[in-house]
Amino acid sequence: MLNFGSIFGDSACRCDHIKGYAFVNNPKERCYCIPSDEDCTCYKKFCPPSYILTSDKNNFRNTEMPPKILYPILIVFLLVEKEPIDDFEMFIKKVGLDSFYPEAMEISDVMKIYNKEMPRHLKGIAIMFIRNLVMLNYTCRDKLLEKFIHDIRKYQQIKREDQNDDNSSNSTVNPLDLIVAVFKCSSPMLKQILATKLFMQTSYPFSFPALDKDRMLVSIWPLRSLVLEWKTNEKLSQHIAVDCPCQIVSFIRLGRPTISKSKLVNEILTDEHHNTFFNKDCNLGTTKRLVSTGMIEVAWCLPSSESILGKICMFLNLRGDGEIYANQVTLLSKISSVVVIIMETKHFNNTHYKQLLKKLHKTNTGVILVMETKNDSNTSINQILQSHSDTQIQLGKPFRYIILPGDGHTRSTVPMNNKIRNVINEITQENEDVRLSERLNACSTDIDEKKECFSMTRRMAEDLMQLIPEKRDQYH
Repeated sequence: MLNFGSIFGDSACRCDHIKGYAFVNNPKERCYCIPSDEDCTCYKKFCPPSYILTSDKNNFRNTEMPPKILYPILIVFLLVEKEPIDDFEMFIKKVGLDSFYPEAMEISDVMKIYNKEMPRHLKGIAIMFIRNLVMLNYTCRDKLLEKFIHDIRKYQQIKREDQNDDNSSNSTVNPLDLIVAVFKCSSPMLKQILATKLFMQTSYPFSFPALDKDRMLVSIWPLRSLVLEWKTNEKLSQHIAVDCPCQIVSFIRLGRPTISKSKLVNEILTDEHHNTFFNKDCNLGTTKRLVSTGMIEVAWCLPSSESILGKICMFLNLRGDGEIYANQVTLLSKISSVVVIIMETKHFNNTHYKQLLKKLHKTNTGVILVMETKNDSNTSINQILQSHSDTQIQLGKPFRYIILPGDGHTRSTVPMNNKIRNVINEITQENEDVRLSERLNACSTDIDEKKECFSMTRRMAEDLMQLIPEKRDQYH
């Protein structure tokens, strides 16, 4: 008998292994059994020569081995967690692109003939998105993508065995996240094809945020496939996008104003209702972003007889709060002709915001402050503007601001948009047009064309162009 128990616990028995007794049936515990729950019968067990019986469930020990002093040991099991999977790695697995990362997906992988037209799982949604984009179905970014997700949810709900398992949140995809994942997993040739298709109707990535241990990357290789064409004064002009002398207008938000920055940019680009930049009013517009925050998108505004802007303008739109993404703001401040900052008046008292605005004033020809007021009196607004004007005078840079009415006021977007256009046009008319490639040369940021594969391809292309000198000047 190991112990006789008590009112709090049962008795426990053991077999005397020193005298050669062992359990008939192995108990749950290593060295004893509970008679009320188990069979504690013992029997005489004979050991092989040079072996003795131990207390550890009828095991033997060789007596010819050198004796060892045994001490009680406390064994602590440490649960070592694997390195956590980041959002990007998790997302590309979710949409079925993990096998193509990085830059391994070709156009042939996309345009295969599949048994089913509609994806039955999120792992097929990226391929379906690219196929529709290649076929110039521009609703694939929002309307068609929303339909895909709805059909997938409906199919999974029917097939789900456990009706209590709600995975609806995991079957949601933000279109901007999908575009980032598609570009990061596409080959250089496929990137140019995608940029050409998106160029006709929507914005496309210009700079990718730091993803999967990579640094922020400016992607100008896809822009090599874009040819800008416009007509002014009965003269037709053509330029490759990267080498086209132009003005760059960047849009940055600080904090979280109620007005949608991307929607505002769309309204500045054109009076017609067209969602060039994805915004909260689009289908899936309120879906949470996982990997696209910090991305910079690009769209072009070409001069025409009906356009207020008289020069070619490259519009860049930073996704996310400019206070958080300092590297992106620094890049935009160095390459832009104009920076449009959208913020609330309450942030002017923030020291960090003041320093950020001061840096932007130092590095840019023109800064436009689009300020959203919320029940601020005219007196407080004038005080804020006066304090900022003092900073502007010290720097010797022009200061322009536009006041957006806040809560309790009716917003008329047309006069506001025209005012922003006029200010942008006024600043850009005073600036010299500079090529994007030249602007980037003055920056220390990572550029995709600096990679060896792109550099080698460019050298080969330049060698080929040398063979046809009579055609070379046509594209410059």
